[in-house]
Amino acid sequence: MEEEVIKLHKCLQDKDEQLHSFTSSTEQYHHELDDLRTHLSFTQATGEAGTQLNLQLACSGRSVSKRVLLIMGIRHEPHPCHRLGKGTMIFMVT
Repeated sequence: MEEEVIKLHKCLQDKDEQLHSFTSSTEQYHHELDDLRTHLSFTQATGEAGTQLNLQLACSGRSVSKRVLLIMGIRHEPHPCHRLGKGTMIFMVT
């Protein structure tokens, strides 16, 4: 009977060690998973910020381009005589 108790006690110790090992591994995996989630969250936030910045830069670039074209258009405005209606022909005599 005592041998049976010793065997059962040894078996219980083995199972307890397995359980501790499993628990330790599980905690480690949970910690790693939390780290990965945090990293993913930062990566997503960085990607979204980059997208917003690219959109702002594109809009800003378009705005600058429109202003440049407007300024160039004002500087290169045709002679007032050429601004008459499309159907009107102007002859300049020198």
